[in-house]
Amino acid sequence: MAGVFDLELTEDGGRTEELSDEEYFEADETGRQQEYGGDGLPNEEIMETLELSAQTVNPANVRKIGRESFEIVSLLGKGGYGKVLLAEMLDENRKKYEPPRLYAMKVLKKATIARNQKDTAHTRAERNILEAVKHPFIVDLHYAFQTDGKLYLILEYLPGGELFTHLEREGIFMEDMARYF
Repeated sequence: MAGVFDLELTEDGGRTEELSDEEYFEADETGRQQEYGGDGLPNEEIMETLELSAQTVNPANVRKIGRESFEIVSLLGKGGYGKVLLAEMLDENRKKYEPPRLYAMKVLKKATIARNQKDTAHTRAERNILEAVKHPFIVDLHYAFQTDGKLYLILEYLPGGELFTHLEREGIFMEDMARYF
């Protein structure tokens, strides 16, 4: 699969060999030569040092979202790896928001996923793709967390259900139905 991405793209008339350090610095128009010296080490004069600590990486004023942040409303669906629940988000005091904040909570069993390396890779890929892709036709991932035995994906709740389920039942959509989806 990695071979699919091993493409040699050139903009210099077919030249594919590696550039030397000097040629690289001359070719780089972004100021990289200023950032790195001839020895390849960072230029100390323009660097900023940041100290990382638990407080700077995980600020105390950011709410930690977990299973206790939600109240289960109903079951939306079941699958081989877990289930999808309609969940209402609760505030820090475990009170409901007004208007309600509803999400689809996808709960996956770690033991089931961990049996097969392919399933583990697919689950990771699903989470990473949902986190990275923001598009009006793709469900949004709002939160992701885990407990000892389960993985949780907190997704945008779409009350119409899955398009595939409706299409499978109807066969084809008439214009009014297609407009809804």
